[in-house]
Amino acid sequence: MIYRAQYLFLASILWLTSTSNATAQRVRDRFELLAFSDNFDTPSDKWTTEANSDNLLVIQDGEYILHRKNTSTPFLVIAGLEKEVDDCRLVASLRLDKNYGSDPTAGILFMMQPQASGGFLIELNRKKEFRVRQITAGKYQYLTGTSKNGGWTKCAPANEAGLNNVIEIRTAGGNYDLFINDVYMVSFFEPSYKSGSIGIVIGPDTRARLDYVYIFTKGATPSADNPTSDSNNEAISSGEEMIKLAESIIQLKTQINALKQENDELKKAVSSLRSGESEKSSEIKSLEAEIKSMQDQIASRDAEIVKLSNERDGLAKYKEMTGGNENGDVVITLSKALKAEKEKNLKLEEEIRKLKASDD
Repeated sequence: MIYRAQYLFLASILWLTSTSNATAQRVRDRFELLAFSDNFDTPSDKWTTEANSDNLLVIQDGEYILHRKNTSTPFLVIAGLEKEVDDCRLVASLRLDKNYGSDPTAGILFMMQPQASGGFLIELNRKKEFRVRQITAGKYQYLTGTSKNGGWTKCAPANEAGLNNVIEIRTAGGNYDLFINDVYMVSFFEPSYKSGSIGIVIGPDTRARLDYVYIFTKGATPSADNPTSDSNNEAISSGEEMIKLAESIIQLKTQINALKQENDELKKAVSSLRSGESEKSSEIKSLEAEIKSMQDQIASRDAEIVKLSNERDGLAKYKEMTGGNENGDVVITLSKALKAEKEKNLKLEEEIRKLKASDD
């Protein structure tokens, strides 16, 4: 009986350990080299652009716009990077258009093997769900969910269609960790992929937009006076300052996306007031609550903007490290865009106040 009890105790410990490993983060490595970045501010031969009866793929207004008009099959876009990725951290911002398609889906391709013989698809849909699929022997294998639900799993941190979602993948030694909007979601293991390509998957009857893509890697640190780079922003830039610069760009773009959404909500509030709905006291109170909430968010973001602006000023001397690629100027450009959205926000709030005052 003693031996049997010890056996059962040991078996339970092993089971708990294996369960914990299946759900805990596995990648603890540091990725301190900026290997690739694209903010889609200028045209690039890294991404497919085309216009036909099946697809409209275009780089425009700081986004890679993907419109899959075909209603029966998805479309895969493989980025034309000069070098495949291996152990790395990928960060990308993706948005599904809000009012297009009956069941739109889009996501990131990662570790894609030659002729699409293998690789991972990390996808989002309009229902605030995500799924991870692996291509194996020409077929899809679900790493999340079940075959019955198509691999889809509820994703609490996911934003609704019309809002950006930040997808982050970290991989080292065959281990993979997935984050959505900075929240850890799942880990998986695949030792056979030593390197692979990245890209985008756009589902049938779907319109989506890619805001940016960043890839950070491990490796030997080049000299700060002589970082390696090329004219297409596929560079190897290193050091704590360069990482801070890239992270600042990501934060600024996130801030701009959030303010744009708030401005859309304020525009709706202005439209409601103008259409006569201001006579309904319950709706006025609801609008007041929304405005108060937005004001609180703006105040919080003001503090973050000041912090980011200070970081930007401190990082100005590192602009030359980019060796001619767009990251040297993009912080300044994004800061101006952020200021412009903030000014729009304040004007809309003032217009709401005037409209409400005229109704009293």
